[in-house]
Amino acid sequence: MSLTAQGIDSLLDHTDGDRFLLCTIASRRARDINDMLRGQETRAQTLESASVVDISMFSKTNPLSLAMKEIDDGDLSFVKDGDPLPVSDAVNDIIDDEVEQQEQDAEAEDAESSEEE
Repeated sequence: MSLTAQGIDSLLDHTDGDRFLLCTIASRRARDINDMLRGQETRAQTLESASVVDISMFSKTNPLSLAMKEIDDGDLSFVKDGDPLPVSDAVNDIIDDEVEQQEQDAEAEDAESSEEE
């Protein structure tokens, strides 16, 4: 029985060929998924909002298999130490707008202080 439907080579492409990094990323994510499933089951029992049977049916999928699928789909990645964090263009635009606004505010304050003198 295989834990992954994906080929190991395609998974290694996402970790620069480092099999130990692949194992680390997958195991940490699998632990997160497992904790989430346990928390949802406890929450469902407390709130009685979902049946435990529904959650146990979803949890039949091995958390490690789910983690490997996320890696292969590109939903889960990593950043090497010393590398800058990837930032989307939208976030860069927001940062640029904020810097521009701060510069305009500083110029306006300088203009006001020079008028007062």
